[in-house]
Amino acid sequence: METTNAPFERRFTNEIEIRQDAGRPPRVTGYAAVWDVWSHDLGGFREIVRRGAFTRSLAPGGNDVVALQQHEQGRPVARRSIGTLRLHEDSHGLAVDFEPLDTSAGRDMLTEIRSGVVGSFSFGFKPAENGSRWNFDTDPAERELLDLDLFEVSPATIPAFDGTIAEVRSLALAQQVRQADNAPTALAHRLAWMKRRARLHQLTK
Repeated sequence: METTNAPFERRFTNEIEIRQDAGRPPRVTGYAAVWDVWSHDLGGFREIVRRGAFTRSLAPGGNDVVALQQHEQGRPVARRSIGTLRLHEDSHGLAVDFEPLDTSAGRDMLTEIRSGVVGSFSFGFKPAENGSRWNFDTDPAERELLDLDLFEVSPATIPAFDGTIAEVRSLALAQQVRQADNAPTALAHRLAWMKRRARLHQLTK
């Protein structure tokens, strides 16, 4: 079960490169996510992205995903809605292909990737409601990502995920939901008390 107030999260892969065809501007290509590969421990849990996790986001009328320079909102370099950012799911993962804008952000991005300073693709997302599945019977806990709201993809120097607040909070929220599911009687008592209090408040107004 996924909580509805899940935090914005980021994950990464090391599959990124620059391609340039004759007479064409350079393109950044690679995979922002790879299917069915377990991550390392993210701070109390590990996770795996399942094929189809981005299908809803990438459907016609879906999310208007942007490509950013180092996750900086003020430095966009491509956008799905104007056709400069192309995304699709294939047998390997979430494929990314875009031509960075000829701006300082776009030129910096190309320089950093070519130099090897930047060698990762990162994607920003939130799980949809019931878009992930937790297993707390393992150590560390495990999460399957099944249906994600995709917001951005970014070549990044340091993958913004390892031990960050978002991951810790995501695990904590899932554990809270599990505890509530495992204690329906206590939860029912609390809800009944809240309703009685609300009725009393109405009577004494």
